[in-house]
Amino acid sequence: MAVGTPGLPKGIAMEKFCYPSHMVEKRPDECYDIYHSILLVTGDPHSLIMIDKGTDSIVFLDEDSKRVFKVKRLDTTKFLSNEGYVLLNIGYSSPLKIAPTVYAFNKYVVVMEYVEGTKFESLPELGLSQNELKRILCRIIRKAMLLDELMVNHGQLSRAYRHIIIRTNDHEPIFIDFGDSTITRKPQNLTSVWSFLHNKGLLRVISEEIDSLDFARSLKKKEETAIKALKEHCASC
Repeated sequence: MAVGTPGLPKGIAMEKFCYPSHMVEKRPDECYDIYHSILLVTGDPHSLIMIDKGTDSIVFLDEDSKRVFKVKRLDTTKFLSNEGYVLLNIGYSSPLKIAPTVYAFNKYVVVMEYVEGTKFESLPELGLSQNELKRILCRIIRKAMLLDELMVNHGQLSRAYRHIIIRTNDHEPIFIDFGDSTITRKPQNLTSVWSFLHNKGLLRVISEEIDSLDFARSLKKKEETAIKALKEHCASC
């Protein structure tokens, strides 16, 4: 049975947007604010389809507008404003397409571009040539370097297979899930991506030289060897 609250149209199930449903009666005001945040962007909440469920949020897709609505869960104290601000900053500051375009956000909802594609973990299923795979890996590295320059730390790129989508139409890697991102003088995006690709045996696709470098030690010694090698091998990507 749909739970109602004053101001909500009949027929709109609160639990569709307010998850988990057993928290609706405990936090009716927050649920009301979530619904109206969505209503401000789309006139037809019924068109939203749930496509993902995470620890701190649930994700809906509006297929007509190709927009994603990331909605705060009721059983977390973590708000979404930070992710909205970070995505906005990246969109304005980066010369490369790093993350989805954000259209609107508040502490309950982030509305962003829907990126149609394949999670990085399913990359082998795309049947890419060696050159195309190298281009994708180089683009990932370049974008990690750019995030470092912007002083944005993604926070989850050590598990990049879950947080990078390979866009369908052009095989462009797009970073997603900035919920744990922070602004810091010492971001670790490149270090995290380097470690992830090395552990997966993918750095040798770019070059054996890069695969053999001890990147973490190079950073500790403030040497530029690793970064210089990366720029040389990925300059044309």
